[in-house]
Order: sequence, then structure tokens, then C-alpha cells
Amino acid sequence: MLQQKKSIKGRNAMNSFFTSAINQDVLTITLNKPKQHNVLNPSEMATLRDFLKEVSGNKSVRVGILTGVGKSFCAGANLGELKEYDFDQNPLEMLTDQIEAIPPP
Repeated sequence: MLQQKKSIKGRNAMNSFFTSAINQDVLTITLNKPKQHNVLNPSEMATLRDFLKEVSGNKSVRVGILTGVGKSFCAGANLGELKEYDFDQNPLEMLTDQIEAIPPP
């Protein structure tokens, strides 16, 4: 039996920097800032981390795909926004920790 595709917009105050969809047991997260090569600022990393924490409890998801629109998957962190940033709270490290913490199916 096929499940319907569910789409969830990335939650961002100004605009959506990622989309997500669950199709059967596959979660696909697509970064959607192709003009900036899908670079992430600290608040976007926190939003994506919170989203991953939320969906990690979804027992119907068995596979996760993280991809990006455009010619670049992700250029990494937006270094221009890190000048007033507390390096003791590294948002990129916290995001990768959340990805690693997702339990296997």
C-alpha cells in the first residue's frame, strides 16, 4: 500500500530555506538556496537541527536523504555571519551531532 506524500515547509521567519517530504518510508530534506550554494547561517542550522530532532521520533521513516537545489549541495556555514558568534556553541557541530543522534530504524 502506497502512503501519500507529505510535504512540510522549512520553518524560517523570512522565507523557507528547506523543504521536506515523506514518501512511504523515505524522508527527503532539500536545501533551497541555490543562488547562495545552499550556505547555512547559524539560525538556519538551529532550525534544521530542531526539525531533525522532531522528525527523528517518526517511526515510519526508515531512510533520510539530505540534498540541495542547484549545482552545490551545501557550501557550509555562512562565515560572514559568524563574527558575532559564540564559538563555544558551534551550530554546525550541533547540527551534525543531531544527524548522528538519529536512531537507526
